[in-house]
Formats: sequence, structure tokens, C-alpha cells
Amino acid sequence: MRPVAHVLLSIATMVSSSCARVTPFTVSIRGPATSCSIAVAGRTMTNDALMAVARSKAGKGRHARIKADMSAPSYRCLGAAIYTLQMAGLTNIETVAAPPATHR
Repeated sequence: MRPVAHVLLSIATMVSSSCARVTPFTVSIRGPATSCSIAVAGRTMTNDALMAVARSKAGKGRHARIKADMSAPSYRCLGAAIYTLQMAGLTNIETVAAPPATHR
């Protein structure tokens, strides 16, 4: 293999491994649509406050993770959170849903 190819392969490996270590900006959503709440690091906030915090966290390679409580899904709240995070500059947004609790 040519020396240039070795250098390019080394750079690509370093970039991909450093991107994998970026921790996601995590947002939690709880409650029914009429009274849902959005929280970051345990602190409940409005969409405006979420926008301010997310803008400060947006950066190259940074992505967001939305954890939603699916025992009472609030798609209006989830959609608002996704829209707010996109407007703040986060382009990769994933959702993680906790399954509803089963009652025995």
C-alpha cells in the first residue's frame, strides 16, 4: 500500500473513532399530551429554554437523543421537541422509547 493511502486510512480511523465518542444531548419527555414535560438533565423546561440549551450544545458530530415515556405517548410533545432540536442546529436526532409498564 502507498504511504499516502496509509496516512488517509489513519486519519479516517481517527475521525470515525472520535465521532463515536461524542455523547448525545439527551432530552426526556414524560406525561400525556395535555400536560407533557420536557426535561434536560432532570430540569423541566419550556421549548424556548430547550432551544437555548440545545443551541449551546449543538456542534459538529453532536447528536440528540430523545427518551420518551411510552406509557402515555405524547406525539405533540415529541414533535415539538424534535422541531426545537432541529431549529437549534442538531441534525441527527434519535428517539428511544421505554416500553409501557405491564400490570400483572
